[in-house]
Amino acid sequence: MVHNVLIRESIFGFKGQGIYDLRNKGGLFGSIGDVTEEILLKRGYGIYYTELKRILMSELEISEHSINNVLFLYDIKKRFIKSGNQVLLSKWLGQGQLSLDIE
Repeated sequence: MVHNVLIRESIFGFKGQGIYDLRNKGGLFGSIGDVTEEILLKRGYGIYYTELKRILMSELEISEHSINNVLFLYDIKKRFIKSGNQVLLSKWLGQGQLSLDIE
């Protein structure tokens, strides 16, 4: 209930388990899955898992262990796949949008 009150007015954003911050400070807000999806959609292609972990841990108050669990074990929507060392959106597979970032 407190969560809904805090994020309803768009003043505060969710940063992690029970942690909120002012949205006007900038950055990414939301669950691990939602922020990962936002990152991938903005890029338009896959991201190396190590780079994704670095971004998520700098933007959200989460543990490294929780990233893998949330993205690949507990995401009931199955939004993400891991191909080699890259993370991709599952929906890209069916849309012919699959593109790997090879740097």
